[in-house]
Amino acid sequence: IAGLKTFSNGISFGNETLSVYDEGLWTPHLKASISDTVNHVAAVGGYTKIGKLVFVTLYIIAQRSTATGVLTIDNLPFTSAGSSLEQAVNVGYTSKITVPASYYGPLVGYIGSSSVIVNLLWSKSGAASVQFNAADLDTTNNDFYMSFCYMTA
Repeated sequence: IAGLKTFSNGISFGNETLSVYDEGLWTPHLKASISDTVNHVAAVGGYTKIGKLVFVTLYIIAQRSTATGVLTIDNLPFTSAGSSLEQAVNVGYTSKITVPASYYGPLVGYIGSSSVIVNLLWSKSGAASVQFNAADLDTTNNDFYMSFCYMTA
């Protein structure tokens, strides 16, 4: 089944009703906050939306070029739920990325309230996380593989 499907009466599962099913492709964008010159060698994503839940996979190969500033992944296929709900994102695999001194992987992320952006962070036990910056990228191909689920409005 491709594209948005709605069911006028829904599909009932006991007391719950499913009324929306959608699947498709989307184009993720690794974006720098100051100088957005991240070269995308490849960027592809897929999604399945069942009710308010969106299951997403993505693959990006990117090069730093002259990008500067904080890096995020932009252009999620649907806007996340509002009401101050931040949702965790796990980064499955990365390559050729420089971990900042005294921090350790893995790279993690979150989706803010009413957003189509994944904010990326380095974690450190007992200390505040730091944002993922363009300087952390190598000038050759950097790979990102991610799969996660988030809730929409």
